[in-house]
Amino acid sequence: MEKVFTFHVSSEEDIKIILERTGSPLDLVKVNYESPALTLVLHEDEIAFGAIETFGVMLNKAIQGKLQLDPVYQLLGAGYHWNVLTHQLPDCGSSDENPLEKFWLWSTPSSNGIQTWMYNINDNICFECSPNYSWHFTEPKVTDEYHSFESFMENFGIVKRFNIDLDKAKVWLNKYEEILESLS
Repeated sequence: MEKVFTFHVSSEEDIKIILERTGSPLDLVKVNYESPALTLVLHEDEIAFGAIETFGVMLNKAIQGKLQLDPVYQLLGAGYHWNVLTHQLPDCGSSDENPLEKFWLWSTPSSNGIQTWMYNINDNICFECSPNYSWHFTEPKVTDEYHSFESFMENFGIVKRFNIDLDKAKVWLNKYEEILESLS
């Protein structure tokens, strides 16, 4: 059975969490950003609880102002700087070496790599959707359309960034609780 939980960003923008109960311990989840001009798959996995729990934990931290993004990273975004820092680390490094890992909310497979970030800039709760370099952690296959890291970064741009206010975030947190109830 499929359930759709809608988190309104604005009158024309939504984040939709689509939960498919499979009857097994592994429920499917898909997270989309939707607007008239753009639809993005932000996450898709067969372990629904992990993606949903991460959302709730991070949203709660953001409501408390505990996800402050350093001003050094704000203009170009967490995604830009995460790609650069990850590329510079030996063997693409570990999460302990990249200070932006704590803002990473969701991602899609690197073949169409979109990463979703959540952070605070002052009193704002910000969401950022940005591309992920496909070959940080794997080598390209012969059939892949390979682009160098330098080429990727030259064309890098945040796909979507938006803010929600504290009142809306609290409404979202209540809806998160509703999703958790549906999983139990």
